[in-house]
Amino acid sequence: MKAVCALGMTLLVSSRLTAHAQHAYFGWLSNRTETVVAVGYRSEAEINADTAPGRQPNRNVIYDPQEDAARGQLGPGVGTLGTYMKPGMWNNFFSARSGSLLFIWDVRWSEEFLRFPEQGILTHKAFQLSENASGDSRRIEIRTRFGLSGPGEVAEIDARRYIWGGDGLAQPMGADGPGGDCQTGQFTVMPVTWTRFWASVNFDTGTFSLWVADENTLPVTLFDAYRLVITTKLDNFWWEFNSSQTRTGGADAYIWFRNFVVMQDVSDPSAIVAQGARVGGGDIGDTAPPARPRGLALR
Repeated sequence: MKAVCALGMTLLVSSRLTAHAQHAYFGWLSNRTETVVAVGYRSEAEINADTAPGRQPNRNVIYDPQEDAARGQLGPGVGTLGTYMKPGMWNNFFSARSGSLLFIWDVRWSEEFLRFPEQGILTHKAFQLSENASGDSRRIEIRTRFGLSGPGEVAEIDARRYIWGGDGLAQPMGADGPGGDCQTGQFTVMPVTWTRFWASVNFDTGTFSLWVADENTLPVTLFDAYRLVITTKLDNFWWEFNSSQTRTGGADAYIWFRNFVVMQDVSDPSAIVAQGARVGGGDIGDTAPPARPRGLALR
């Protein structure tokens, strides 16, 4: 059955935008009553606590004091991070099969990713929302499509349902890739630019929404209440940065990530998005979210 796409939702960013520390939004989220997970990954201890498997020191991911974030490294000829980061998997911080979950995180890609298509890497299975941290229990996969990028661009963002069909294949959300019949917007990842993601899953309405912004771009709605019925629970998230292709040559590529948050039963996710619309040094950091947003043009 073809999924029904909702009408596009728009956003209005609060006019009270002042320069705050780069982690002001994370601090604001951490103090909200709906927040059930808040991990900054701004220390080796936080990184190792969520390293899979075994909570051991992660050779692929270390703390980078210059960016005040976790830094993953993909060496020459390597297209996959290898040792994944799985926030909350050890302590079962969140588990939901009703109500809603809102996931928020920041990521930054180095310039070496600009050369990934010529090195044979066209797609990264980048971020996973799943049950039981199992490959066959992945429910929603957000991808970076290096092969769809233009000069000076890292990747286009899309997502697919990772619910196995009768043919044994993961099912795409609408058409496969940006511009599909249910993807309402397009977002281009730029190099050395902090990029923020908000992913909302509402079990009661059976819908998925996704927004993305960066230091120079206000939030773009990529999926707006897309009909996605999940009959099981979600209790895991991980940074995968994994490709099914083989990378040829190249230099070290780096990915930074920080400020991962899970919120449960947020009454208006779009207001939380608007609150963190200024990524980096321009985080809003207000004491309360603005009224329901409206009127933000897509990129």
